[in-house]
Amino acid sequence: AKNPLAASRALVSIDGREPSAFGGTVDIAQSKDGRHADVTISPGELSAASHTLSVAVPDASPALNTVRTVISFSTAPMLANAGFEEADSAGKPLHWACSTWSADAETKAEFKVVDGGRTGKVLLIEGIAGSLNMVCGQAVDLVPGRTYVLSGYYKSTVAAGYASVIGQSGGKQDQYSSMPRLAQADEWTPFSWEVTAKEDNTGFNLYLRSGGQGSIWFDDVSLELKR
Repeated sequence: AKNPLAASRALVSIDGREPSAFGGTVDIAQSKDGRHADVTISPGELSAASHTLSVAVPDASPALNTVRTVISFSTAPMLANAGFEEADSAGKPLHWACSTWSADAETKAEFKVVDGGRTGKVLLIEGIAGSLNMVCGQAVDLVPGRTYVLSGYYKSTVAAGYASVIGQSGGKQDQYSSMPRLAQADEWTPFSWEVTAKEDNTGFNLYLRSGGQGSIWFDDVSLELKR
């Protein structure tokens, strides 16, 4: 507790490599008494994946008593396959769970990745008959209390498309937030919706939806923390 820091001997790594390997930098500012140091790390250009940042700072004693901090983080998009370029053997989008809620005996709907997207392929949700509450969703890692922006592009034959965020607390549904229905659109049209993750929730799912007969296409969707 009485030793100054040997800040010049601090070691910083990202995925086991120096930040300079990714074009990043490390700046260390030490106080005059040597007891405090600010370590500022610019990570550079990282791939869209999970990463591990490690910082080790020793003190200026022969034993080099060292404090180590490890931080895991991700630079990957919050939504997987949000451009709908990947599909399973049944033609449904990978990483998305698609189903009909409150279906009846007459319900008929289709979910599939098709050509003709705004860029590449596109998700098609088509309501055909019966009770139609169609959803394609995936779990999203939201921070309770923070606001997020869902954006993307759509076109549709009916004003039935929208999105919802559902949050869980203690294993029960605690939040059910939905955006207004999207208007019918013959051409690719941008949309944007802000949603705040309710505090005290432990899990969230985001759903792209349609609630009626007709077709809606979603493409190039993204979910980002509001800055």
